[in-house]
Amino acid sequence: MNSVGSNELSVAYGSRSVSTGVGSSALGGLSSATGDGSTAVGVFANASGGNALSVGQRAEATADQASAFGQRAIASGQNSTAVGQTAEARQTGATSLGSLALADGQSASSFGFQAQARNSNATTIGGEATASGVSSTAVGYRSISSGESSTSVGAVASASGIGAVAIGTSASASQTSSTAIG
Repeated sequence: MNSVGSNELSVAYGSRSVSTGVGSSALGGLSSATGDGSTAVGVFANASGGNALSVGQRAEATADQASAFGQRAIASGQNSTAVGQTAEARQTGATSLGSLALADGQSASSFGFQAQARNSNATTIGGEATASGVSSTAVGYRSISSGESSTSVGAVASASGIGAVAIGTSASASQTSSTAIG
């Protein structure tokens, strides 16, 4: 088995699992819990941040207070959370929920299959929705908000202007402070 729990209050269970952080736990073959107070559960699961939690095959929580749940889920920002197969939360306070969801901005949030929040304070809700502008919001299947502080609501809606608002299926607002409805 060769599991190693090498620090005070650490526990390792599973073939070649390693638990080196104080009060850490590694459960599952080749799992690793190296941050103090960290927990890794699953084959190849890795929790290297302090008080980090990873659950799932190859799940990784690499920053302090990061949480990753699901096969290959990655939470690499401090206080970030990734839930779902291959979901990623890369920045401080980022949250991603859904298979292949990505939150790659400080305090960014993505919810849905392949939803992508790619900038600070960006929010996406819906399958394949993308918010790439700072503080932008995209809600609906394949909706896109690329302008700073822009909002798109509806399937395939697009808001690319700064402060633009697009509401409705395929609505498009491309100019600064423009609004498109319908």
